[in-house]
Amino acid sequence: MMRILYVSDITSVHTMRWVRYMVNHGYEVVVLSVRPGEVKGARVIYLDPGDKPAPKWLRIFRQLWFVLNEWRMIEMGGFDIVHVHYLRSDLTGLVATLHPNSIISAWGSDVRPVSENGDPRRIGLRRRALERAKVVTAVNLINETNVRKMAPAVKRVEIIPFGVDLSLFNPRGWQGGKPGEIVFCVPKLKLVPLYGQDIAVKALARVVKRFPGARLILTGDGEPDFMRELKSLVRKYRLQKHVRFTGRVDYHTLLRIFERSDAILQPSRWDTFGGVVLDAGAVGLPSISTTVGGLSDLVINGVTGLTVEPDDETALAQAMINLAEDPELRARLGQNARDLAKNLYSFDMHAKRMEAIYGDLVSGKSS
Repeated sequence: MMRILYVSDITSVHTMRWVRYMVNHGYEVVVLSVRPGEVKGARVIYLDPGDKPAPKWLRIFRQLWFVLNEWRMIEMGGFDIVHVHYLRSDLTGLVATLHPNSIISAWGSDVRPVSENGDPRRIGLRRRALERAKVVTAVNLINETNVRKMAPAVKRVEIIPFGVDLSLFNPRGWQGGKPGEIVFCVPKLKLVPLYGQDIAVKALARVVKRFPGARLILTGDGEPDFMRELKSLVRKYRLQKHVRFTGRVDYHTLLRIFERSDAILQPSRWDTFGGVVLDAGAVGLPSISTTVGGLSDLVINGVTGLTVEPDDETALAQAMINLAEDPELRARLGQNARDLAKNLYSFDMHAKRMEAIYGDLVSGKSS
């Protein structure tokens, strides 16, 4: 039986999905996690990685304790594969490459270029980790490009998208908004300026003048200053009855929100992949997104959704109005989004590719 060590955050939906798949396919899985949690069939070991508020000396001690335990597990655990999901810590990735069959999966912000507000202090160690790993996976072409820019001597890069769980996200429970309503959703875990929720609120103020029943759902928790800004905008435009803040939501709650929405908005100022676009598309929802990062791979203007430029509230409002006044357009774009998710981004399809990579490493065919 192949033994796999994952170094990641077990509370991440993406990590949970990988762990469950591998457990269900007969692998022995241990997770060294930066957050407490559990997945049936896997052993989860939680250690504080030193990113919680604390005196600097204590945070450094926790970071070193984390990587020391990671090293011990690699040396004595008898693992066939060591797989880091997201380069949360430079040393975490570097220590993982001490194992002969190491994989690092870059998710996006962990290899974000300095020119796009990436952290210049992290480049050196991350370059070494990426270049020493036997295999690096990226979620799309943009992510792969950023990996190669950061680590020019990287050995092998494979594109493995996050994928969508088609058994969970599907159109069976979709209801949409109530008669007289058009419901838009910005489905993010965080309310932060990066994701442009402020632009969505400003655009909604224009939409309700044409469609008084229009509503906007904002998911996630956020930075206190930005939360105050969003709520101030809601009061300024008198949208209290039109905007709903859900707070932090889990994956199943997000599905319920999709099932009661008519379209999703992704007014991001930067976004590597946009996995929620896939999840919503699998339900049959079209998206209106900005033309940034990997969103352009998923939202094809006039095919699976509509696209606008970042920070253009006027264009976003017009795109929302276009969908609100044309149910047939929403249905056509939503069906195309469903087909894209099903045909190109099924999680099981890409998990099988990851299994093949594991097999290559164990058999010595990694190059």
